[in-house]
Amino acid sequence: NLYSITDNIKEIIAYHATNSNFICFFKDMIVSAEVGLLKPDPKIYQHLLNKHALDPKESVFIDDYMPNVIGALDVGMHAFQFTDVKSCVD
Repeated sequence: NLYSITDNIKEIIAYHATNSNFICFFKDMIVSAEVGLLKPDPKIYQHLLNKHALDPKESVFIDDYMPNVIGALDVGMHAFQFTDVKSCVD
């Protein structure tokens, strides 16, 4: 299962919903503007974990911004930073 936690504004999410197939890859998207939390606040990661009964030890978080990676690590998720597509694929 693939989930997203995004700090994008609602308008960007609405754009993707109507103009791209980006969102269809995710089982769910946690949008910070909708839940009133921003990464790297541990509560936003916990919200995703609780909402979908996910075990943080069985979850992997990928982000390009190290403070967000640390936020995921702080709630017990596996996490790593990517800097480009190649580093994410490897």
